[in-house]
Order: sequence, then C-alpha cells, then structure tokens
Amino acid sequence: MFTKKIQTSVVVAFLIIVGVGTYFYYVSSKNMIPPQIIEDTTFDNNAGNNTENKQNNKPSFEVPPIPVQRTGIKMPALSRPIVVPDAFGVEGKVLMLQRFMKVIGVLQKNPESMEDWLNLGILRNQINDFVGAKEVWEYLIATFPKNPIAYGNLANLYVFDLKDPVKAEATFKKAIEVGPDQIQVYRNFSEFYRFVVKNDEKAKAILKMGIEKNPMNSGDLQKILESYDKL
Repeated sequence: MFTKKIQTSVVVAFLIIVGVGTYFYYVSSKNMIPPQIIEDTTFDNNAGNNTENKQNNKPSFEVPPIPVQRTGIKMPALSRPIVVPDAFGVEGKVLMLQRFMKVIGVLQKNPESMEDWLNLGILRNQINDFVGAKEVWEYLIATFPKNPIAYGNLANLYVFDLKDPVKAEATFKKAIEVGPDQIQVYRNFSEFYRFVVKNDEKAKAILKMGIEKNPMNSGDLQKILESYDKL
C-alpha cells in the first residue's frame, strides 16, 4: 500500500503529490485529513466571484509558464457541485470550501491560469470527486500539452481511484515523454510496475531510465534500484 499525502501543492504535485516511496503502501486513507468529523455538505460555487477575500491560502508551489494550446475540448464547469466527505470534519470542510471558492474565483477571472487548474484538480481529487478531477487533468493536458504534472496526476488517478492500469501505464509513459526530468514520475511509475503490475523487471527498467536521463539528481532512484538486490 502507498502513502498518499493531501496534495495542496503539485504535484505537484506529484499531485503531488507526496512521500511516494511509501505512497503505494496505503491507499485507503489517502484522502483523509486530521480527524475533524462533520455533516455532509453540498456547496454551490457559483458565488465564486466574491471569494477573493475569503482566504489567502496561496499554494506554495510555483509552476513555470507553459504556452496555452487552443483546443476544442470543453472547459470543466466551474459550477460543478462540491460535496466534501464527512471525514474532513467541521473545520476541515470549511477550509476545503474556502479553498475551492478561492480557486474558482481566480479561474472565473483568468481561465488560462494553469496553476489554479492544477489546484482545482487536486481539490477535486481530495474530496473523492474523481470524475471532476479527471475532467480537470484531461483539460489541462489538452490545453497545456507540455505540462508533465497533469499527466502524472492523471496516471495516479487511474491507478488508485479509477482502477485502470492500462490507461495508467499509457499516461505514465506520456508523463515521462513530456517531462524526462521529473524524478517523482519515474518513482511513481516504478512503484506502479512493482506493486500493481507485479513486474519487477519493468520497475527496474523505469528506474534505470530515470537515472540515465537524470545522472545528476537521481540519487533516490538509485537507492530504490539498489534495494532490489537486498530483497
């Protein structure tokens, strides 16, 4: 099982997204935050225009500028309902709604903000709205095709939540193609082969690829590869 921390930075975050060495060691609690139980709430985010002063929780990650590619793909609806699970607790649910409102407010004014689309996708995933998260990742991939973060997050979604290893593998491969310097993606991909596909040879091949393409900053990948010899 994997350890999947809450991703408010990209994945940043890769989803970030996130202690991925143990990421594959626990799946069941990946969307949980510290205990703060609450009643289920549905939030209509059409009021996003009035949210700028609600909270200044600007994510700490920075995303390099990537050219926008105009496509025919439909932009995900910013008015999509927000249903935060009870497991977040009262304070946690309020905080999540505030974060949604802030991001949606920005996107209503600037729908070309890649950073805020990334944030929205992560938030959707955190509240178990996997369909909504998938829509965001696919939109990002179509609009910013050189962004490896969206590919990595979509691949993780296929692994953990949509349970589609075929699409996960294809998406991981695309993430590496687009971002050959993304060490976390190689690590996630190798863990996918090791623990989901149960193919150590493919897992090691991905680690070797990452080391070969990133000789100066692939120490973590090297350690994982060496660990195979100790099993």
